[in-house]
Amino acid sequence: MTKICVISDTHYTRNGRLPSHVFDSVRNEEPDLIVHCGDVIDPELLEELEGISPVVAVRGNADYLNLPESRIVEADGVRIGAVHGHDVIPLNAQTLAYKALEMEVDVLLFGHTHRFYSDRISFHGREILLLNPGSPTKPRFDSPGFAMIRTPSMDVRRVELWS
Repeated sequence: MTKICVISDTHYTRNGRLPSHVFDSVRNEEPDLIVHCGDVIDPELLEELEGISPVVAVRGNADYLNLPESRIVEADGVRIGAVHGHDVIPLNAQTLAYKALEMEVDVLLFGHTHRFYSDRISFHGREILLLNPGSPTKPRFDSPGFAMIRTPSMDVRRVELWS
């Protein structure tokens, strides 16, 4: 079993540091892997997260870091893709499912909307999990937080930082 922390849209800067309770909450979940779905802003954030667990990150539309547009990782036989989502147009379940099929993944993690979203869809004979963890710092019409996934069952749990 692998525990994966999924976080996105932190918009972290040295002047606007992530509140310590965000790091504490991630640390308390004891993840085996952290996936950041973009809009990291400052590489210092990735260094701090690396102090908790290995990190896989993708570039968001507000990032100027040397990060890839997409990543694929495998955990317990489950292929997991990560994108930011700003270039998935329109950003909806159908186009996200197409992106998952294109990447040949069972799970597609994405951000950009700053809102939590989780859905399992059957598409072309495959079940695909689509997950946006929301934002722990700049939520839009949502509570701040992140998500945890447990493989291989693909159980999703939202972690709200406060409501």
